[in-house]
Amino acid sequence: MRNRRPVGIWLTTVLLSSGTLLLSALLAGFLAVVSFRHGWVRTSPLYGIIAFLLVSAIIGTLLSAFFSKKVLNPLIALIKATQQVAEGNFDVRLEPRSKGEVGELIRNFNRMAEELSHTEMLRSDFVNNISHEIRTPVAAIENCATLLISGQLSGAEQREYAEMIADGARRLSTLSRNVLSLSRLENQGIITERRRFRLDEQIRQAVVLLEPKWAEKRLELDIELSEVTYEGNPELMIQVWINLLENAIKFSNAGGPLIVRLSEAGGEALTTIEDRGVGMPEEVVGRIFEKFYQGNPSRAAEGNGLGLALVKRIVELSGGRVGVESRPGEGSRFSVSLPMENC
Repeated sequence: MRNRRPVGIWLTTVLLSSGTLLLSALLAGFLAVVSFRHGWVRTSPLYGIIAFLLVSAIIGTLLSAFFSKKVLNPLIALIKATQQVAEGNFDVRLEPRSKGEVGELIRNFNRMAEELSHTEMLRSDFVNNISHEIRTPVAAIENCATLLISGQLSGAEQREYAEMIADGARRLSTLSRNVLSLSRLENQGIITERRRFRLDEQIRQAVVLLEPKWAEKRLELDIELSEVTYEGNPELMIQVWINLLENAIKFSNAGGPLIVRLSEAGGEALTTIEDRGVGMPEEVVGRIFEKFYQGNPSRAAEGNGLGLALVKRIVELSGGRVGVESRPGEGSRFSVSLPMENC
């Protein structure tokens, strides 16, 4: 499709040309008067008129070129860049050489293009990651089901493959639940269905729910929870504790400690969940709350990289903060601070 200049650009061109012509005529007239007054032009008035027209043309051309370069060219470049963005090219950028409103417009365009590029990258990564997370358990379920249908397995093998199918189904269920929860929370601006509840009792409930996992690794529980009454959404907050505890259990060494603390100070409820497991390097700590990010690929089969992103979103919606301190080989310590202003 052929690009055409908008009517506004043509109108601006006409106005600039008219103004330039008027300005050049005034300057040429001023020069002609000065020339006659000082005796520079003493011949026929026709020569004066010709000189006036020539000077007007030269000055008008120079002024038109100047204003076109300063005003029209940046606007035309901005229109072409906007058309590229509309066609899906989010990498286009403009050099903000102009000052004033035009320069500000170009800088705002560059920021918009940068945000659109970042959003497109996140969308692409999301599609790739979700496809991978779905494909892995589906392939395992398909292979196990094919072997079961063959009828050539012993009773023990049948039970083993049936358990693998159930495990794959649980992973898909957890993945779909986390994706739906995160999608809903990302489009939510405030916490709804708030009510008062005992935060310490909720954390104990989460620990009890995960007993099969920490008992399997023979972890030593070290729990100290002060009595704290909090106002929030209990259905969302329980997901925070379960995800943080599951993460600590997953990366703990067998027989190691699982340390949980809850206290209230300075108008905040502070919860820490700590393990003495494998820990994380600095580059992993910086990205650990990103969606689908898994710092330890060897443990990828045990999660989908959405749990900590879900924790971060819930805590931020609650007006709180979540952070992590970790060193390789020394374990990790996650902390959650929640405001108590309404409690």
